[in-house]
Amino acid sequence: MSNATDVAKGAASVVLTGEGLANIVDLVKVGRMRYQRVLTWVFNKVAKTFQIVLFVVLAFLLTRNFVVTTFDVVLLLFLIDFVTLAIATDNARWSPHPDAWNIKDIVKSSLILGLLVVAESLFLLFWGMHTGGIKGYPQLRSYSLAILFYMGLLMVFVVRERGHFWSSPPSFPPLGIIVADIALFTFMVTIGIGHLVAPLPFGLLCRLLGLCAFFALGINDLVKWWLLRTG
Repeated sequence: MSNATDVAKGAASVVLTGEGLANIVDLVKVGRMRYQRVLTWVFNKVAKTFQIVLFVVLAFLLTRNFVVTTFDVVLLLFLIDFVTLAIATDNARWSPHPDAWNIKDIVKSSLILGLLVVAESLFLLFWGMHTGGIKGYPQLRSYSLAILFYMGLLMVFVVRERGHFWSSPPSFPPLGIIVADIALFTFMVTIGIGHLVAPLPFGLLCRLLGLCAFFALGINDLVKWWLLRTG
């Protein structure tokens, strides 16, 4: 309790800062919000890892080209890691029911979602190669990097909420960083970065961003909601 001795507070796991026991309700809410943030991080990490690793391997087997280079992966991780760190400050909703670490269901749902993202990324790759006007290997690399980047960021909106992504608004830090990252990345790829990243038409990037939003916020959000609801 707040009026306990310093020795008792030092030995306690939790100290209620207010008078009485009413703050226990807030304690439970904060604990469940932390659980949601951890769940968000797990889903985001598994889906992102599957997307990068499997997408690069399968795209190489299908196209006989490495669709991303070491520099592309470093740039991708550098930009997306800012969003990953901002998840800790997100406006997570607390669950009205007690939470439990059902590792089997969490891993199963994460794997299914990750495989779905890989399949969608491959579809976007071949869409760009056949109808998007991709010309040459340098533009193929830039386009593949854009797929990984846009899908990776938009999936954060999906995994941050156990319900549909519109059920709760994100807090300003992650939302602001995502918007700034998308704007910065689109500008960089539109003008190109020397011989490291070939420039792509702005219209193509906008169409790709729209398709990524359709897959992530439409299909993937519905699948995630169904997986968590049944699991």
